[in-house]
Amino acid sequence: MRILSPDSTQIFCNLIERMQDKQHLKIENEPFIALSIEKTAQDIALTGYGNASVYSLAHYYTLNGDLMSDPEMTFIVIHKNEALNISDGTIILPRSFQQSDMGIYEESIIFHLPQGMEVSKNMQAEHTEFAEVWLNNIKDQGFLKRV
Repeated sequence: MRILSPDSTQIFCNLIERMQDKQHLKIENEPFIALSIEKTAQDIALTGYGNASVYSLAHYYTLNGDLMSDPEMTFIVIHKNEALNISDGTIILPRSFQQSDMGIYEESIIFHLPQGMEVSKNMQAEHTEFAEVWLNNIKDQGFLKRV
């Protein structure tokens, strides 16, 4: 599985910190579409990885009364874990991608709890590559400077 780079992890963790323990945060930043981040699951026991949370990151807009994602991705966030030698950081695994206006919905990591998870390595690598570019765009567009 591919994890986010340290720079992208830093951007993502900055967004999580801005949530201040809330379940959801919407960041307005004209002229761009607002950025939404939501914690969708927590304390998921992943065999071999420890406990994790799942977050959704998305730009949403409305089209003909329907909420559309442009795009939406979900991420598995694994915090400090001594067993994995993750003692001073966080690892983030891109998990899914959705682009509503194109009818795309992909899951590269599927949970089979409590046993573990199934991974499509090629798709998950593509999700990671897209997330790297998107998170850098989020930073460059000034979303980290907004609350």
